[in-house]
Amino acid sequence: MANTVIVVGLLIVLFGAGIWAFRPPTGTGTSVIKFLGLELTLDVPALGVMAIGVVLVLLGSTMSPRPISPVSPEPADIAPAPSPVVKPPINAEPKVDAPPAPAKPAPKTLTHPTVEREGKMHGIKVTLIPNGAGGGVYNIDFYWSGGTWSGTQNAIVTFVGDNDARLQSVMVPIDRSGCFYGGGNHQIQGGQLTVDPATISGLEVTLSEVHNKTEDGC
Repeated sequence: MANTVIVVGLLIVLFGAGIWAFRPPTGTGTSVIKFLGLELTLDVPALGVMAIGVVLVLLGSTMSPRPISPVSPEPADIAPAPSPVVKPPINAEPKVDAPPAPAKPAPKTLTHPTVEREGKMHGIKVTLIPNGAGGGVYNIDFYWSGGTWSGTQNAIVTFVGDNDARLQSVMVPIDRSGCFYGGGNHQIQGGQLTVDPATISGLEVTLSEVHNKTEDGC
């Protein structure tokens, strides 16, 4: 629209300039144009026509076209990208969670009353520690008091099962190197089990004779 107004204004200015250039002096306040055998008489002075054209040119220059801002689509108009579909492989084996590891069997502790023979074996305690595979280890713990302080002597510890079945016997040497009074001499012996500790339910403890004794008492 602005460009059209400017062009029209320029044409009117040129038209007024033509009137001014080809006018004969008439002294009547009118403009007479003679060109190519034609005679045109106008009541409007040539300067007035040019002024109208100049006004139109200035008006058109002030009519700047409004910039057209691009229309951005509304968020709702933008379709979300489709999620990729993951297809399971053909003939895939179903995932099976591994079963939890079985709980390791707890240690078992057995006790036995005091046994005496030329000395006293007391505080007898045996701890059975399973390994979870049908075996394990044992730990024999006791105190030795009194008696003589020479010679050799052994304790026989037997592991007993149901119906008094004797499952395994262990020989434990007694330390008779001195006269032990009060709480006694603490002695420990350990070893491997040859049976399942779950099958052991009791103990039998006996003392052998004293051999190679050189002293009768303390």
